[in-house]
Amino acid sequence: AIIIPLLLLAGLAGFATIGVKTEQYTVVGVSALVAVAASVVASILRKWCEMATPLQRRLALYQQKLLKQNPKPRACEPGPGRALHVDQILDLHDFFKGFIQMRNMHYLEPNIIRRLTLPYRLSYAEVAGPSSVQWFVSHCWLHPFAATCSALEKHARRVAGHGQWQGLAYWFCTFCNNQYDLDRELGNGHWERSSFYLALMDAGCQGTCMILDENLHPFGRSWCLFELLISIMKCEGAAIGAHDVLSNTSEIMFCTSSGILNRGEASVEVSLNIGRRASHVRLENAAASVQSDKDMIDQLVISRMGGFENINAKLQ
Repeated sequence: AIIIPLLLLAGLAGFATIGVKTEQYTVVGVSALVAVAASVVASILRKWCEMATPLQRRLALYQQKLLKQNPKPRACEPGPGRALHVDQILDLHDFFKGFIQMRNMHYLEPNIIRRLTLPYRLSYAEVAGPSSVQWFVSHCWLHPFAATCSALEKHARRVAGHGQWQGLAYWFCTFCNNQYDLDRELGNGHWERSSFYLALMDAGCQGTCMILDENLHPFGRSWCLFELLISIMKCEGAAIGAHDVLSNTSEIMFCTSSGILNRGEASVEVSLNIGRRASHVRLENAAASVQSDKDMIDQLVISRMGGFENINAKLQ
């Protein structure tokens, strides 16, 4: 609808130039037509702006903001080099919180992340400006994003002490995986090549921040089980892959919106409810969107831990 009036406007402007060499009334007439066409175009543009939804207008503003921060988004290798500072994550939430409200990743990814990254077909971290991982975030997409952000902020403040907590870098799959090339991010069926594993096993990764609520959603997802297994083995200094060089300096923190559970900082009610439910968790019941992913991860648990009984006991 916009293109036709623009073409008309361009054609009339060109004709007006020719008309100058002829009769004066021709110039006046064509000038009037140009003015009318310009008015039509302006009207259509105003209508489009009015038709754009509030979310579309907000997305356009945030795209401008991202471009100022990272003018030339570029691809980088999957894994540890695609983390985000915690303030980048919190800023995204604050900017769109009126739309996100208490929604989870199933809303955020298609409606906000995917639209911000579509022009580049890159991960959100690559568009926003990536950093090197310091903490790995294990989470379930069913968890409200607002509660996730609250848990991350509390974790960052806790581990930074009196330092600059805003600059801590977190690897967070929704933001750090390229959602347009998930087969590659998942290692094309090889867990040692997955972006999750590469980030977890990086020497700069200090540990795992598992986001929990009273529903314990992460324990029902196979990839969260994978992250928990690798995190446990890394904490114990156990060899996992053929070329891993490990130390036992890593740690796992179970983080809630009220504080870190295994640091005694979560609310009493949340702690008690999680404790009661955790005693009944059976990680062998975890599910995956793709059955082959579940089969691969289940086999890894059996081969590395000797069976689900052992990892269930460690969790509880």
